[in-house]
Amino acid sequence: MVAQNVIGEGAAWHSIASDEVVGKLATSLESGLDSGEVSKRLTQYGPNRLPAPGKRGPLMRFLMQLNNILIYVLLAAGLGKIFLGEFVDAGVIIGVVLITYFPPMQDVFGVEAVPLSVWKWLLLGGVILFLVVELEKFIIRGLRAQHGNASAA
Repeated sequence: MVAQNVIGEGAAWHSIASDEVVGKLATSLESGLDSGEVSKRLTQYGPNRLPAPGKRGPLMRFLMQLNNILIYVLLAAGLGKIFLGEFVDAGVIIGVVLITYFPPMQDVFGVEAVPLSVWKWLLLGGVILFLVVELEKFIIRGLRAQHGNASAA
């Protein structure tokens, strides 16, 4: 909101020379305003405070954390996996988004942040889980190929 008092509507206070501002405000650089003038201006203009910003609810704070291109890519990948019928992969991808972006909700649930030393173990566990799932897929594909060759013979 632009200042609209004393100097004029839409005045750019920062662009006016200090002597001119002092003159327009009817004050003094040495002594400032006397207490009577302060009370009068406080009544006329109100306190010199910015309005308090509106509080966002927990859902809106969580959704604002998703405002990131990497999240959009992950969510698109999750939806793509759903359309391809790979629901386990879709669940893992969407789970990653939820787990990754739930820490900003820590103040809502009253929990503490996970220490950095623990994150390396979480990352290692995620990589191991990924490798196990990929190994499982590889074994299943091999068995299907083997079963297909045996039934053709």
